[in-house]
Amino acid sequence: MAPIVITITGASVRLEQRGPQSTQLVEERAIGGEAQVLRDLLQRHRGTFCRRALLLLAPPLVQIRRVATLPPVARRELAAIVARQPQRYFRPSPGGLVVDAVWTQLGEPNQREAILAATDETFIQTLIDGAAEAGVRVDRVAPMGHESSPLNLLPARERARRQARDLRTIAALGCCLALLWLAIAGATAFRLGREAARLDARLVAIRGAAESVRLARGEVEQVELAIAVVDSLRAERGELVSQVGAVVRELPSEAFLTGLVIGGDSLLLAGKARSPARVVERLAQASGIGGVRLEAPRPRGPVATGGAPFEIVAKRRARP
Repeated sequence: MAPIVITITGASVRLEQRGPQSTQLVEERAIGGEAQVLRDLLQRHRGTFCRRALLLLAPPLVQIRRVATLPPVARRELAAIVARQPQRYFRPSPGGLVVDAVWTQLGEPNQREAILAATDETFIQTLIDGAAEAGVRVDRVAPMGHESSPLNLLPARERARRQARDLRTIAALGCCLALLWLAIAGATAFRLGREAARLDARLVAIRGAAESVRLARGEVEQVELAIAVVDSLRAERGELVSQVGAVVRELPSEAFLTGLVIGGDSLLLAGKARSPARVVERLAQASGIGGVRLEAPRPRGPVATGGAPFEIVAKRRARP
């Protein structure tokens, strides 16, 4: 919706809608109490225009002065100079004066003059309150014909009230944002807690599975170790059988064994032979054994039938 422009002259109150390229008259009514007429007009056309308005005042409701003798100061300081001595530039008003001032450039370079404006503060406040009752906020009060200038005759009390209301609104929004942040933080913390609990449960399950795998791996290693031991024993047994076969093959035909004791890598052979020394010589040539020596004493005199008894010790040789 286009903003509403309220123009109050000495004889009427006029409502207009001003767009970028056109101005549309909403209604104009003769004055019979400006505030009441304004309130009635706004109530009648409520909802058909923007809820923000520009209020224009025509003389004699507003006083305009042009002064070229004021010191060249900033605009804010210029308005402060005029506000400190309003009676010097304007007629007094029973409701007090609200004043403002701006610089305007003259035709010559570096030449300018001040435009001063003033109106009755109580009168303006009554108009603003009447518009507010109709749901319209007056953003600016300016003299008619000076809409494009920054002149603004909003009363200081109204500005302070709006500033306080804006601060309350900002504080309320801040509280809402803080509550929203707390709610989001609480929801996030709850979600993170649930995720952490779920991850803990998964970690417990993974630890249990890892422990099972570790135990199974230990059992597999034990089985592999047992298999290796069995294979080693099998190989050692085959080697032992081979070494015993080699010993037996090297025995002379007249010798025979009556006993065989295996202890670690040692062999103890007991038997009878016509010549135990010959048995030692033959065993010394056998593969897989070494360190062959005769433990029993050599027989003296004639050998008895069946041969002389002997005990021979030998060392088993590991396969390369």
